[in-house]
Amino acid sequence: MSTKVYHEITAFCFLIIAMIWASAAITKRFADKSYFALNTSILLFALVDSIWGMAVCGQIPCSNPMRMVLCSLYFIFLVLSIVTLAHYLARRLRTRALVQCFQLLFLGIFGITAAVVVINFWSPILFEISPDGRYVRGSFFPVLYFGILLLYAAMLIPILRGQNSDRRERGMLLISYMVPMVLTLLQYLLPDFPFFIMAFTMELIGTALTVEYQQRRMLMDALAAAEHANSAKTTFLSNMSHDIRTPMNAIIGFTALAGAHVDEPEIVQDYLTKISTSSQHLLSLINDVLDMSRIESGKVQIEEKEVHLPDVMHDLRTIINANVVSKNIEFFIDAVDVKNEDVLCDKLRLNQVLLNLVSNAVKFSKSGGQVIVRIVQKPVQPNGYATYEFHVKDNGIGMSKEFQKHLFEAFTREETSTVSGIQGTGLGMAITKNIVTMMNGTISVESTDGKGTEFTVRLPFKVLHRSARYEIIPQLEGVRVLVADDDSNTAISVSRMVQEIGMRGEWTLSGKEAVLRAKVAVEQGDEFGAYIIDWMMPDLNGIETVRRIRRVIGDSKPIIILTAYDWSDIEQEAREAGVTAFCSKPLFLSELREVLSEPFRIEKPEPDEPPEKKYDLTGRKVLVVEDNALNQEIAKSLLEEAGCTVTLANDGDVAVEKLRRAKAGQYDAVLMDIQMPRLDGYSATRQIRTLDSPAANLPIIAMTANAFEDDRRKAIESGMNAHIAKPIEVDTLLSTLAKLTS
Repeated sequence: MSTKVYHEITAFCFLIIAMIWASAAITKRFADKSYFALNTSILLFALVDSIWGMAVCGQIPCSNPMRMVLCSLYFIFLVLSIVTLAHYLARRLRTRALVQCFQLLFLGIFGITAAVVVINFWSPILFEISPDGRYVRGSFFPVLYFGILLLYAAMLIPILRGQNSDRRERGMLLISYMVPMVLTLLQYLLPDFPFFIMAFTMELIGTALTVEYQQRRMLMDALAAAEHANSAKTTFLSNMSHDIRTPMNAIIGFTALAGAHVDEPEIVQDYLTKISTSSQHLLSLINDVLDMSRIESGKVQIEEKEVHLPDVMHDLRTIINANVVSKNIEFFIDAVDVKNEDVLCDKLRLNQVLLNLVSNAVKFSKSGGQVIVRIVQKPVQPNGYATYEFHVKDNGIGMSKEFQKHLFEAFTREETSTVSGIQGTGLGMAITKNIVTMMNGTISVESTDGKGTEFTVRLPFKVLHRSARYEIIPQLEGVRVLVADDDSNTAISVSRMVQEIGMRGEWTLSGKEAVLRAKVAVEQGDEFGAYIIDWMMPDLNGIETVRRIRRVIGDSKPIIILTAYDWSDIEQEAREAGVTAFCSKPLFLSELREVLSEPFRIEKPEPDEPPEKKYDLTGRKVLVVEDNALNQEIAKSLLEEAGCTVTLANDGDVAVEKLRRAKAGQYDAVLMDIQMPRLDGYSATRQIRTLDSPAANLPIIAMTANAFEDDRRKAIESGMNAHIAKPIEVDTLLSTLAKLTS
């Protein structure tokens, strides 16, 4: 090859590489350090190769020692370029093991090459310059080429295996590294041609193209994600429009009907009840949307406090009971092996999770269906935590396998939901999933279309060990107890609780067998000291079982009915049959101990909390700061009915001025709205607290639609004493006023 052609090829390749380097610098792609190292090392190699080529061709005067130095730099930058290329590829393929491997190769191969080049000055094992200025390969030269080809092969392996999911990008990478591999072989066979610089030029062009393609692909993915989000929100708004209009239609319609029947109190009362129900449903829809918004923005925080699990479960039954009764659903709550009843957790969020799951179970179950809630405690770990499993199972309409894949996504509802007339936002399960995750728990679902669904929530709670320590009661120690329940888990669990108290527990799954065992115990002279009988058993119901046992043992021994239902309707019949006491499921150890203690006349512990005091607001003077006329009227009417004297202020600045001029005792409390046109509630409160007046110390209560925990915190920080969210709950408002003005 002529010196002119050699010089033109090297100069042209160097120009292309320099342009790629400059382009990367201008477009700020050098934020990726590995890409900067790749471009820079190849640029330096191209520069040295160009000078070396001109020196070999005689285009620039150069002594043999200088040629030796140029050739040494040539090999150093050659290996440096290939190793940085391998490292960059490993990062592009997102393969951590490859990155670490190439980092080691970088140090190893580059170090060996540098050492060989240095040794080559004394012993020409890599190359030498003959006296006439010709370049001659040494004995180590094939080893270096073999190492270079090995590196290229290592780079090709992950590409050929398809570790990059995008076929087009993988194809571009394959061409970018396969062509240089071929050129490297040609360089060995035809040493007079500048194949190395041609190979690196191809590599940089291919790399630049793949970088550009990857950025385009990221933009396309972002566009697709945005379009998907917009589509989901459009679907959500469509569903929300239907769901909001339904209760709104009821509110507007029943309001008109109530106005048309003003003279018929019973009909009006019925309409008002339906309006209230629809209003609560509308409020729940709004709360779901706001909850999801707060979760996505990261504003929801988990606040762990001491919680008594029996209270949580009994509160759940109380809240859901109306819906259960209205649909005639069999509703069971059970506890298995729950020894630690007091834990540290966020009670509000736990209630929200359980209420979402149970409400859905009731909502998607047909009339006459069955919903079962079971809480199971796993063994306490050495770190003081125990996993509690909450199972919510129903025999309702179930879910398809396809929908289960998207169940916990926001704004999603199964297509059949609207058709079946079941209302919802499609946010409940997404909220539940997020809350469970924030509580370091997991949630799973098993469902069969048309047969029912079971959710399992697993949450780790810090247990308070004092709740598991119960002293053995002397009067109960060694007493024999028979537990009869058709559910084996419940029967075994209650028997274990009995043994914890110090009694001898035995169990059976049949009412008839319970009667038979009572007879055998009497005949053997080892009678049962107490009986715990489930109310609903398939072979013999609890009341009939009690009657037959009473015929055998008489009236001396206590018999306790264990039930998941409201027993008020059958209480008289049960008492007449010989029932001593009732106990609600889920049954916890503390409750069982208390129930069993009563027949043996053991003094019951005093309740932890004093009985609730009723509030009296007669004569209280309240300043209501509210800019909305309807809200003013509502607050004024509610307070006046409770015996308060009400003064109105339609903005924050008006309230500040009234309180500035107020005499001692003119006001007892202030109800403060937050969002007002001229002076907001926070600023008004701060100004009131700085007044040189007796009114500066009045209790101020935020009464606002800003209902989040952050809003409550802001209210307290601004100097307010309490926070009440709109829509106003009358009991909450009056009790708060009574507490702060007593």
